[in-house]
Amino acid sequence: MTYSLQMIPDGGQAQALAPKILEPACCEPLSPTSTTVVEFIPLHKDSETGEPFTAAGLAINSQGDVLVNDINNDKVLRYGPDGTFKGVFAKVESPNQIAIGPDDIVYVTNVTFPPGGPAGGGLFIFDPEGKLLAKSGFPIALYGVTVCAPQ
Repeated sequence: MTYSLQMIPDGGQAQALAPKILEPACCEPLSPTSTTVVEFIPLHKDSETGEPFTAAGLAINSQGDVLVNDINNDKVLRYGPDGTFKGVFAKVESPNQIAIGPDDIVYVTNVTFPPGGPAGGGLFIFDPEGKLLAKSGFPIALYGVTVCAPQ
C-alpha cells in the first residue's frame, strides 16, 4: 500500500492522505561512476560519535551532490560529485531511504524501534539546503520513498 502525502504550504506537518496505489513513472537514474556507496565513500568512523559509517540510501540532486543516509550515526551526509565531503546535510534519527524531487526538495524516511513497542517510521522533508520543511510520523516502519514529478 502506498500513502500519498500532502505538504502544507506554511511548513506544517506532512499529512498522510487516503492510501491509494500510485501509477509507476519512468525515471532515468543518475549515478556517480562508482558502482557502490563503499567505492564512492570509503568506510570510516564518524568524527562525533566514533561509530562506523553505515550507508542506508543515497540520492543525487540537480547539482550532482550525493546525499547519503548514515543510519548508524543519525545523519544525512552531503558529498560533491567527486566524493569530497561537504558536510552534514541534516540530522535524522535512523535515516533509512532518501529521494530528491525535480525541485531538489529532499525526502527522507526513517525507521524507529521504541522499547517495548512496534516499529514506527517517519517522513522528513527538507529544502535543498537542509532546512526541515515538514515531518510526519507513522505507526508503521517506512522502508522506502519515491518522488514523482508532476506530469
